[in-house]
Amino acid sequence: MVKRSWAWKYFKDNGKGKDAKCEVKLENDEKCGKELQSAAKGLAEHLKRVHKIFPDENNEEMIDHNDDENYSHKKQKTIKDYLRQPLIEESVAYAAAVENHSFHLIATSKLIQAGLMHKFPNSAIPKSAKSVINMTYDYYLKVQEGIIYDIDSLIQCGKKFSISLDEWTSIGNNKYVNINLHFRNDEKMQYINTGLVKINGKCTAEQLVQLVKSHLATFHIDTEKDVISCSGDGAALMKAFGRQIYLPYIICMNHTIHLSVVDVIYKKYNVKSNNENMIAEIEVDCDDEDIDDNIDDDDDEENFSNDNEEVQFSDLYGSTIKNMRKIIRIFKLSAVKNHILKKIMLRNYGKVLKLILDCKTRWSSLYFSMKRFLEVLDSVLEALEHREISKTYLWSEHHTHALQEILSVMEPAKIAIDSLSKDSTDLIEAEAIIDFLLKEVGEQSNILAKEFFSSLLSRLNDRRDPKVIGLIFYLLSPKVLQEKSQLSYPSKTAIKKFGKELLERMYDDVDSTSIQTVCHNVDQMPSTSSAISLFDRLNKSLNAMKEIKASSSSDFHDSTKNDIDEYDKHGKKTKKLKALIDALLSIPPTSTRCERNFSLSSHIVSKQRSQMSDKHVNALCFLKSYFLNKKQ
Repeated sequence: MVKRSWAWKYFKDNGKGKDAKCEVKLENDEKCGKELQSAAKGLAEHLKRVHKIFPDENNEEMIDHNDDENYSHKKQKTIKDYLRQPLIEESVAYAAAVENHSFHLIATSKLIQAGLMHKFPNSAIPKSAKSVINMTYDYYLKVQEGIIYDIDSLIQCGKKFSISLDEWTSIGNNKYVNINLHFRNDEKMQYINTGLVKINGKCTAEQLVQLVKSHLATFHIDTEKDVISCSGDGAALMKAFGRQIYLPYIICMNHTIHLSVVDVIYKKYNVKSNNENMIAEIEVDCDDEDIDDNIDDDDDEENFSNDNEEVQFSDLYGSTIKNMRKIIRIFKLSAVKNHILKKIMLRNYGKVLKLILDCKTRWSSLYFSMKRFLEVLDSVLEALEHREISKTYLWSEHHTHALQEILSVMEPAKIAIDSLSKDSTDLIEAEAIIDFLLKEVGEQSNILAKEFFSSLLSRLNDRRDPKVIGLIFYLLSPKVLQEKSQLSYPSKTAIKKFGKELLERMYDDVDSTSIQTVCHNVDQMPSTSSAISLFDRLNKSLNAMKEIKASSSSDFHDSTKNDIDEYDKHGKKTKKLKALIDALLSIPPTSTRCERNFSLSSHIVSKQRSQMSDKHVNALCFLKSYFLNKKQ
């Protein structure tokens, strides 16, 4: 039964359920006639304040107006009615992509089905694996359509992109290429994961170029007009790809630092190709630089690491690392000896700090192993003196000193790699990070540091693109090019020529009035290292680069026929030069984003889902990246 407020017996409804007219008689026998919105609280307040009419104690709350022909009830909207309600397709796709539930599990799990029925009582719940697959793929197509719309909007505002790509082999032995779009908006780096592209059989550099171009074309990206540069690792195929696509190719700086560490920590071969093959065995994530430009199953057999093979270290520090591993194995393989060490740790530190046995194929795990070993060295030495163990001959002061020297070189390298791997790092900040690393290592006097410094400088000169970095410095702060640096830059004439070529290729048919700023938000990845003093020195270098970028933010003029020459003569930047600076600062210095996407993909393409079709692999990897990026 419908109830109405006591105040309605003094008001007349206009019949539409919106307004009400006061019927209270005044002293001159005329009606009040005040029109109010038909909210019960407002009507009651009018009666109390103006006419001094108050409700009956027995009939204060509500009275029955079921027989009132002028009354029409309308449900009042709440805030929930204006919020975007989730779709069942989105929830199903999230369960399949992010939570890694199989299609069969989503369709058959009573708990998942009950949750979907409770959340979406009026929607059709998928009851079979095929219906779950179709629902997930349909949602993928909707999201992809929205991403394409956003890319079109960015292109209309004059935004340009850089791409990063890398090759990945799934557990089902299928090869894919991941391609990411990077761009800069609102002074922040952003990225879009465009998904995985299947590689069928052998793939030459020319075929890879066509594969990338056709995939980007589905997102309305023209590689000649919309892409300023591409980033990848140092494999021969990727280098050949960079030459074939006629774009500046930025080789992953993390890969460069890794190779330099391998040069000095691990034993070198006399033949260069053998050295590169050994490097590929030491670090699975980094591709070797073979002379073959093809991707082929047979060609990659030599790149797989063999756990039965002993990794050979440099003779200078090899005995120290081998003895450290022997000591760690003593406590790892014996429960009795491990119990002795735990008792000593509890007495010394109040807690147990577990020893870490490094993986033979990753130098970064060696860093964590050495750091933890030095942290608990006093407890380890005390345990070695125990009568149940009695192996103090395995370690001496010489070994401690050698381990500290190795760690003093690897620690700044690890910090540099962590900083380079952030999604927010651009080429300018990467240059500051490399300068920091060279300075920290160059100030050390031990033999290992000198060898690492020489190897890193040589690798950087071979793999770094000085034209791109030189052009960024020229447009932001030309004085930087005149300062003394351990890294080389091309001449001013060569930089100007390169800048004119980029402007002609990318902005020749762009109207400067269409160049705008579109705001999006990007969160920086948190740092994971604990070396505070080193981070302070690194942040000092990064802040100097940020000041250079901030000082370039000023008024920009309309473009002219010779934007570079105008800037060189008068120092005035045009809107096209501003757009070019944003495009150059969108270039990632590493291919770490691809590696992160591969980590997400390996969770999706598991042993249980190794037979999934290529289009569904691409859809789930695309959606997982989309959901996680949206969550940030």
